[in-house]
Amino acid sequence: MSFVLVRSGLDDLVHVLEDDGYEVYGPVVVDHAIRYRPIGAIDDIAIGIRDVQSPGRYSLVERSDDAMFGHTVGVTSLKDLFFPPTRQVWSSVWDGETYRFEPAGGPDRKLAVIGARACELAALGIHDTVLAGGEYTDSDYVRRRADSFIVSLDCTEPGEVCFCASMGTGPAATSLFDLAITEMTIDGEWEYVGRYGSERGEAILERIAHRQPDQIEISRARSAVSAASETMGRELATTGLPEYLATHREHPHWTEIANRCLACGNCTQACPTCFC
Repeated sequence: MSFVLVRSGLDDLVHVLEDDGYEVYGPVVVDHAIRYRPIGAIDDIAIGIRDVQSPGRYSLVERSDDAMFGHTVGVTSLKDLFFPPTRQVWSSVWDGETYRFEPAGGPDRKLAVIGARACELAALGIHDTVLAGGEYTDSDYVRRRADSFIVSLDCTEPGEVCFCASMGTGPAATSLFDLAITEMTIDGEWEYVGRYGSERGEAILERIAHRQPDQIEISRARSAVSAASETMGRELATTGLPEYLATHREHPHWTEIANRCLACGNCTQACPTCFC
């Protein structure tokens, strides 16, 4: 099923989620970069901003319009929210005779994210498998994911270094979202053509003013996403890749990378799929 929201409807969505006990996160400009931060209204989002990304370079510039999601992925990912780099594991309390150790709880409020990209959800799916789907689970991760609410955004303007189309992980999300939207202008007004991903998403949307899209709106949204697939900045050939890597562990390329490595650990922090 599909729906259409206007921009004020997205603002209503933020407030409805807050009323239901969620802490809502969205893409915000922080320290000259796009990062996920708590938002209280859609005006907090990086409106009218475009990111310019290339190998080793990242910058923000103003757009010629006031698109709310006119940028690609930021410098951080959903991992910062669901699998943060630092967290309290336990605490100790002195009761006068001995220390009592208590496990730390999860976040104070449920997590909601507006504007998550398909590639980020694909990475989140890997974390779900490793950290929540096996015999040994990460209890903190499970708590953060349990009641989370995700509004995915279909990409229509891929970056120079984007390659999700060749990986089958975008530019439109296929799972792990409650609502998915495509930002577009119709008759000069911003509209968000969307679809449901869960019963919870449908229930939330029932409390917000929305309407059914016509066939022209659905077609334009699909065409915008298809065009993004055809204009990706890069492409990754994945056929036989796991087997190739397994048989080339001593390839000179790894030595070249190791020689310029500073052992800072930033790659581990930046990678949306790494769980080391």
